[in-house]
Amino acid sequence: EVVHAPLEVIPRDKDSYITSFAQQRLWFIDQLQGGTPEYNMPMAFEVQGLLNLSLLTKVFSEILTRHEVLRTVYVEDEGEAKQRIRPMSELQFRIDEIDLSHLTDESQLNEVSEYVKADIIAPFDLANDVMVRVSYLHTAKDAGVLVFNMHHIASDGWSMEVLTNEFFSLYEAFRRGRRSPQS
Repeated sequence: EVVHAPLEVIPRDKDSYITSFAQQRLWFIDQLQGGTPEYNMPMAFEVQGLLNLSLLTKVFSEILTRHEVLRTVYVEDEGEAKQRIRPMSELQFRIDEIDLSHLTDESQLNEVSEYVKADIIAPFDLANDVMVRVSYLHTAKDAGVLVFNMHHIASDGWSMEVLTNEFFSLYEAFRRGRRSPQS
């Protein structure tokens, strides 16, 4: 018979919390390198059809509300990495919009490629940034590229799939005027 120690409930009255070993390692590497894109987890999606960006912002805001790890920042406290969960009231999540629809095909393709490359190598500021950033590149009236980037300190391959499924469920629910399906 396996006996497990009882789980310890961490009170929510503290300013900062200890980090996991994996978080400490990623924070240390980031500190050592002065910010690194090495642990960025980018994705880009070609979008055909009109995309409601205000609805998309609402979806990402709901995801940030649900997942504290995405709004957690990592600060040094007496030489150790600590995590601080930012309240939603501190955040103003927005999707960066870039209009490339005026460019010709080849120029537009180059600009999209350069933007995506730049986003991939732009490090997150672990002490200040939300651990997800989103951009939308307008390539035509109802087409574009959605660029999504998350830091590995807040996510892994499994959780990216969970967040992707949650994103589509929320977008569909909000598009139909429904409440969040899991609230």
